[in-house]
Amino acid sequence: MPRRARPAKRLGDVAVWNGSGYSTKNLKLVHKTVVDGVETEINSIDWVGWMYCYADLTDLHTSITAEHPMKIRQGEGFLWLSYTPANGEGRYNGTLYFDDYRVVYGTNLDDLINPVIDSISVNGTELAKDGSTTLDTGDVEITATFSDPESQNRSGIDATATAFFIDGVNILADGDENAATTRTTLGNGHHTVRIQITDGGGNTVEQTREFEVNAKNATNAKVTFGGNGIVTLGGNYEMKLTATGTVKHVEMTVVDVNTDFGTLTQTAGGASYRAPVVTFADGVEGSFEFVSTGYKKGKLVLTADKADGMTGDIATVSFEVPATVDPEVDHLKYRVTNISFTDLSGKTGTDAYGYTVLDVTAYYSISIGRHWSADPAPSPSMTSRVSPPRMSRSS
Repeated sequence: MPRRARPAKRLGDVAVWNGSGYSTKNLKLVHKTVVDGVETEINSIDWVGWMYCYADLTDLHTSITAEHPMKIRQGEGFLWLSYTPANGEGRYNGTLYFDDYRVVYGTNLDDLINPVIDSISVNGTELAKDGSTTLDTGDVEITATFSDPESQNRSGIDATATAFFIDGVNILADGDENAATTRTTLGNGHHTVRIQITDGGGNTVEQTREFEVNAKNATNAKVTFGGNGIVTLGGNYEMKLTATGTVKHVEMTVVDVNTDFGTLTQTAGGASYRAPVVTFADGVEGSFEFVSTGYKKGKLVLTADKADGMTGDIATVSFEVPATVDPEVDHLKYRVTNISFTDLSGKTGTDAYGYTVLDVTAYYSISIGRHWSADPAPSPSMTSRVSPPRMSRSS
């Protein structure tokens, strides 16, 4: 979902009789939330995940008769979207999914309000939203508290649908309508926990937190993945899978990779998309697979082994940055859901990172031109004049 703009949502192609023919009425889609205990309608996209949105057709009743009923025109689009960026911001590229269309009659509506995750804590300490929490033990007890806001059609939390994902892996959790807890052991490194809560009406909310484990009795090895953060238009962007310490086996999964970037060598269902180039360090036995998982999304799975150990750079993942991408709306995106590794002593560790969005930059080169001209009056001497700089965009 878009994070920087707040698009207004509209429902289109609902046709009603205007006295001489049918005309289209475009109505705003809204969703409900609870603010300070009061139900409030919001007509912008201010969430990530799923949200039940609706359009109230009540005001159209005066235009609807038995002879001229309301129509959804056959063969025409049921929904269309337009948006206005908030606060004068530029365009933004995101993905919208639509599912579970319903026509609701009367005043007894379904539960339309998402549940709320109140807190996520590890070993009794609430995890910081900026990922700055560091633990001195790998034995963790993760607890989430949540609620379904009071509203006219509140359905309550569906405790059986609560899900915990640690470093991308679904972990069983015990809980009820108010809280849930899971326990596991993690190696030193960076980790993510994603909590997903659902109510009886099928409304779902999720939150992700990141934290660091730095335990004395765990493996001293660590495996990381990333680049310098500078994605240059028309160039190549490299990310390194790197070991600190010595490891003999590594597996990594990266999802939600933007397939606008990479080498155009792949096809899926007749549609082309781009994929990264992966190279392994000398002596490393490695394999990888990259597949398209949806519109502008791909998944990379990589494995690397070396019996006598790997340290430093293990693999390089390189993305071509096409000169045709629009830096205003196209971003190199990815999410590392899991890095698991084994060190030489047999100890294991894991890492994971949240959603990463890298902006595309473009460099300009400035060249100074020199112009020579003769004096208006004949003279043995010549004068030189430096012209204003000429700017050329380099790719």
